[in-house]
Amino acid sequence: MKNKPAHIVYVMANNTSVPYFLWFAEKATKDERFKFSFVLLHSEKPKMIEEVRQFGCECYWIPFDNKSRGKSIIKAIPKLYFLLKKLKPDVVHSHLFDDSLCAVIAAKLAGIKNRFVTKQDTTFHWFYAKKAVKYDRLINRLSTHLVPVSKECEDFVLEKEGADPNKIYLVHHGIPKDKLSLAKEEYKDELIEKYGLKDKIVIGTVARLIEWKGHRTLIDVAEKAVKINPNIIFLFAGEGDLKEELEQIIQEKNLTKNIIFTGWVDRKKIPSLYAIMDIYIHAAKYEPFGFVIAEAMMNGVPVLSTRTGSALDAIKHKTNGFLVDYDSIDGFVEGIEFLLSSNLKEIGLKGKETAKDMYSFERMWRGYTSLYDRVLNLNKTIPHVVHIMANNSYAPYLTWFAQEAVRKKDVRFTFVCMFNTKPDMLFEMRRLGCDSHWVRYDTKFKKLHQLKSLFQLYFFLKKLRPNAINTHLLEDSLPGLLAARLAQIKTRIITKGDAAYHWYYAKKWVFLDKINNRNATHVIAISNESKEFILEKEKANPDKVRMIHHGIPIDKILSSVKPKKKEQFVKKYKPNNEILIGSVARYVEWKGFQYIIDAAEKISKTHPNVTFLFVGVGQNKTEIEALFKLRNITNIQLASWVYPEDVPSIYAAFDVFLHAAVMEPFGFVIAEAMAHGLPVISTPTGAAKDAIIHLENGYLTKYKDAQSIVEGIEYMLKNDIEPMKQKVQETAIKMYDFSLMYENYLNIYNDSHKK
Repeated sequence: MKNKPAHIVYVMANNTSVPYFLWFAEKATKDERFKFSFVLLHSEKPKMIEEVRQFGCECYWIPFDNKSRGKSIIKAIPKLYFLLKKLKPDVVHSHLFDDSLCAVIAAKLAGIKNRFVTKQDTTFHWFYAKKAVKYDRLINRLSTHLVPVSKECEDFVLEKEGADPNKIYLVHHGIPKDKLSLAKEEYKDELIEKYGLKDKIVIGTVARLIEWKGHRTLIDVAEKAVKINPNIIFLFAGEGDLKEELEQIIQEKNLTKNIIFTGWVDRKKIPSLYAIMDIYIHAAKYEPFGFVIAEAMMNGVPVLSTRTGSALDAIKHKTNGFLVDYDSIDGFVEGIEFLLSSNLKEIGLKGKETAKDMYSFERMWRGYTSLYDRVLNLNKTIPHVVHIMANNSYAPYLTWFAQEAVRKKDVRFTFVCMFNTKPDMLFEMRRLGCDSHWVRYDTKFKKLHQLKSLFQLYFFLKKLRPNAINTHLLEDSLPGLLAARLAQIKTRIITKGDAAYHWYYAKKWVFLDKINNRNATHVIAISNESKEFILEKEKANPDKVRMIHHGIPIDKILSSVKPKKKEQFVKKYKPNNEILIGSVARYVEWKGFQYIIDAAEKISKTHPNVTFLFVGVGQNKTEIEALFKLRNITNIQLASWVYPEDVPSIYAAFDVFLHAAVMEPFGFVIAEAMAHGLPVISTPTGAAKDAIIHLENGYLTKYKDAQSIVEGIEYMLKNDIEPMKQKVQETAIKMYDFSLMYENYLNIYNDSHKK
């Protein structure tokens, strides 16, 4: 028996037809999961009523006069309410201000649980009708999901409209490649002849002639640009209230031959309009998205734009386009000169590839439908697992879990981030296609926030009813496991990512680790040493304990090495071809930097060509730096913070990797170094203890022993370590590739689903 399709009602005001509504209607004919209906609030009967019927969709008309907005909204709300009560949709999704205000109120009153709003007209009230901002905020409060259409739009909704971060899911608008990138020679010839553009440099913009689109700025830009190259013609495509005023300014500046108004161009000729442009220019102060920017890029036109909307998200400055600060006349002129002196075709093609990837309708469709899918829990054939993580704004291996799950479609993940400010992970997971939720958690008020988060997690899990939860550190495990137990979640997994810390550095809190072990149904040790510790010191139930190594996406990490960035690191840290011994770790006591410093001092006397590089951040940085500077040890350098995307390149610059931790439940950095084929000198802890065979694929030192580190370095310097490099990389692939970790966890998740 087929499942009944989810019914989605789209609401839009002040448009007789909406292109992307038609695209959704057409696409839905090939996807049995969804049924779309459309409601248009318009002054006249919309032509879209007939347009969507060819796709088997219904379109309803509610009379709405935007010239009498207040009265129209008051009249529209009850009509929409009764329509929704009749239709009983699973989701009501509105798209602009007028329809959203009506839709969220009517849907809320009609008991529709899922109320989506696409935020694509943000900022207008903020800049031009401040009194109405309160209604934007009301819409945000009454909605259950807010969908900004660009990163800038997302930031605005959060910062200016004060929206709840847990409601926000960014989905870029998209364009069907086959519909808006089909230039025709006959239309191109017609446009060139009509506007006298033969042998001219054409710089065009497509926008309503209204204040915030920046046409005044473009006139000033044109005035300067034509002095540099009189062969430049600016095309202003569009209509609007400013037209007469702009024409007057153009006349006064004697630019009538260089700036041409085309009015609105027939939609079927738009691809051909883009095709006759050498540069697309956009000067808007703010664009929630800016379809025209994406369209120009999709048509292979180099884009010169203010840093806004789709331009800001997609354009890499001077690579696939050119970005300018708002109102910067000189910036625009510089952009024109740069593009005209560059390979326009190459820049246009790079922009086209970016747009095809980021702004395709297929991607937009997947963004919306996967969100509906998750909210309505349409796919009940796969396990649903909630990951809970505290005190991390971003956790790479949870991102890898999300990417793999979205790719394979074999498990559904929801991520809960316990953090004091809006965590990067909250939005990153949503962009990847997973749900995420933020629980405010401040370590300064640990006990209070543990209690608050316990209640928040309980109600969240009670509502969500996942098959399993998976916690990772003490502070997320304590409220997470207890909340899950109270919510009767049968599979409760704790990954012991911080095992042993309390035992060595805060013994009075070990009882909390034992409580977590009791509340969990599965206790995952991430190394054999960690497993032994959990069994012997924390007295965990052996039936619950299982060892699953952490993993890293080795192919992805190795392919992320940037040759230019590696060369920069080499020039900076080993300018005279020194041997570079690298350590990557937080600057905290148990990472053993004091022993590395002692070893470096000894090595400096016998091997002046050896340099030690410390990469990391942490509370003890100043203390560690003072330790070697006061002793005048000159062969140590601190790289401090390295951007995550540059970490693979700095590994590639090392000759040897050194790790001196006193204890390490796993040690991602060890696995990463091994994956890069670096000979590893390490204490016998975590990943090193499990994977390194002494003198075969690495070197194991004694704990807290500088002389042992010196001996390890001496061994590496005196022997041929090329065979060791190959063996250590083979070991990493065999033991620590992320695919192994994913499959092991998936087995547990699948078992939870069977239950």
